[in-house]
Amino acid sequence: MPNGLAILVSSLLLSVLSVHAQNGSSTEDQPPYGGTVYIDSGWITPADTSNFIEKVSLGIERVTMYDRRVPAFTDVDAHSYELAYGNGVVVVARVNTEFDEATALTLADKWGFVLGQMPLGLIDHLGELHIQPGDELMGGNGFTNPTHVLIHEDHGANNLANGWAEEEVLHELGHAVFQPRVEDADWVAAQNTDPCFISDYARDNPIREDVAETLGPYLAMKFLSERVAEADGTKIANCIAARSLVLDSWFADMNLSYSPFSSAPAPESVLRVALEEPVAGEVHTGVGNLRGWAVATEGVKRVEILIDGVPSFDAPYGGARGDVGGAFPDIADSSKSGFSLAFNYSELQAGPHTITAVAHDGLNAIVESSANFEVVSFPEFIQGEGAVNMSGGSCVVSSDEVSIVDAVINNTPYNLLLKWRTAEQGFEVVEIR
Repeated sequence: MPNGLAILVSSLLLSVLSVHAQNGSSTEDQPPYGGTVYIDSGWITPADTSNFIEKVSLGIERVTMYDRRVPAFTDVDAHSYELAYGNGVVVVARVNTEFDEATALTLADKWGFVLGQMPLGLIDHLGELHIQPGDELMGGNGFTNPTHVLIHEDHGANNLANGWAEEEVLHELGHAVFQPRVEDADWVAAQNTDPCFISDYARDNPIREDVAETLGPYLAMKFLSERVAEADGTKIANCIAARSLVLDSWFADMNLSYSPFSSAPAPESVLRVALEEPVAGEVHTGVGNLRGWAVATEGVKRVEILIDGVPSFDAPYGGARGDVGGAFPDIADSSKSGFSLAFNYSELQAGPHTITAVAHDGLNAIVESSANFEVVSFPEFIQGEGAVNMSGGSCVVSSDEVSIVDAVINNTPYNLLLKWRTAEQGFEVVEIR
């Protein structure tokens, strides 16, 4: 927004509040918009910064999610992921198992990034991100436990392609965070002071939709003024002056960071670790990766690895992690926060195991991240030429799996199942029969 318009908008905000405070008038003017999600697709764009860092698989879990296709809350199996954001903020993503594992991984990344483009303080007050199939509208709920934002992928993908998905996610995040406050006295007073609702949708649903409809224009005017068209700036400033002051106070009272809309310093003390491999809930065998990252305001002294609760060794620490550095720019050496090593999972007995990464900082504080997984292995070490012979076997391919029947290994026939692992960028043996 040009400087002249910015001055005009500020003047309008003050004059609107003054006139309506004197007259005690209520909302009488016609709303300037039908709905605020579709005012301007350029307010938030795919090229904008996101606080999203990484996801960690939690395996498949039985959860309750709302499904607009029904419509009702239903119990479903979901691919579950811990989504990590800047300053230690974490949200759990649930992806309906109607999507296969490879698709679920992609969807968690895609929508985790979009969510990370919203104010970090709002993300911190969100419990879960639900991803369902279908061409249905998004949703948000601040009264469920945990609170959640819902995305139906067909509709979400279409809106993302057309430039509106970011604004729609912000609207639903407004529901998830502020819905319990929509009947607070200060908000009701602002509704009575402002000359209009920002949209027909807010006017027709003043309790349910007014805050969520106001949130996007409020943030656009406050931080993205250069992207707001002059005509829109005048309409918004005239219509939601009192509401904007209430949102200012709510963000302040709740200590909500506006980042990435505005720069926000890291908290006084941050200590976080994420174990990315082994992948929770999956099956591992042979030599694979053991990796993750850790950051600390006071510096990371070491990353200790526990196997089934027993301290076993320290992981090499200091690997390049530009993604983590971008999410924690105020923490020294956060771009060199990776730990990684090759680990022989076959040295563990077949069956369930737990690996835990424990980060120790300069003040001797600790934080840990664990993964429960399964190990499958052959009864003996395989070595020597001719030890593996698949010439008499057969192979069946299905989705991201390869089934091998009658493979001869160390003169013993086996049936094997191999599955594609995105984290490892290769196939891994997950069943030995």
